[in-house]
Amino acid sequence: MDPLLSVCLITYNHKQYIQQAIEGVLMQKVSFPIKLIIADDFSTDGTRDILHDYKEKYPNLIHLILQEKNVGPAQNWKVLISAPKSKYIAYFEGDDYWIDEFKLQKQVDLLESRPDCSISFHKVITIDNDNNILNDVFDLNDSFPDELTIQDLAARNFIPTSSAVFRNLPLIKSNLQWLSEQPVGDWPLMILLADTGKIHFSHECMSVYRKHDFGIWSSSSYYKKAMDIKKLRQSLNKIFSRKYGDIFYSNDQKVKDAIYEMEYYKKERRVFYFFKNYIWLLAHKKYTKFSYGSFILFLKQFIWRKGD
Repeated sequence: MDPLLSVCLITYNHKQYIQQAIEGVLMQKVSFPIKLIIADDFSTDGTRDILHDYKEKYPNLIHLILQEKNVGPAQNWKVLISAPKSKYIAYFEGDDYWIDEFKLQKQVDLLESRPDCSISFHKVITIDNDNNILNDVFDLNDSFPDELTIQDLAARNFIPTSSAVFRNLPLIKSNLQWLSEQPVGDWPLMILLADTGKIHFSHECMSVYRKHDFGIWSSSSYYKKAMDIKKLRQSLNKIFSRKYGDIFYSNDQKVKDAIYEMEYYKKERRVFYFFKNYIWLLAHKKYTKFSYGSFILFLKQFIWRKGD
């Protein structure tokens, strides 16, 4: 019998965290069958040994997808998220974990009773690598609405990965390639799902989000994050602009500031290297004296390289 819900757990070198992530799934008390599908991207730190141990203990519950080489997070996610045949999916990463034993039951009950909803999510506790509690980076406060739409999600991604349970709709598999090519995590997937139904938010805190400097997103520069968000918004706008207008064009001042600052830095760097190289040529007598011809030559090179 196919499970009603599949838990999709993605991992890579999460030896110090993966046991806590798996135990959070095992403690779930549910009235329906579930399956835990774990995709490991060729971990080399001992994570796989832990996965094999759990698979041996729970052969009917756990299914392992073990990459034979490091394929990267996008391809590993693509294989993982296409595996479930269940009605619902709960997806999270190997450094996060659940703390409420009725989390899945509560969220599935909600989605079963609300066919107009495609996503259920809830508050999380955010911690650092030393387990210190941080401020809620998702800003899921007491005034946050219980019901949201794609227009709300277009403004910013407020859904913590470890909190979401969503419908396993055919559009997930039909858009797998596009989703795996996007530069920003799970946001585009949530957008596609939000286009089919409402988003329900629970004020209960049922999972833990670990924020550290080793993650792909966390370790990215401020500028790269801004450019990735800009690229994603442009891609989403191509898909949804006819239906919703320009809701994916960003008015985020932080993003604009980050892009402006980096572009200004690039211009300063080009000017610096332009004069540095020209002075070097003068010093090494490539040009015996200042000439408009040599200056124009370097000026052309400067203009041509303006996209560097």
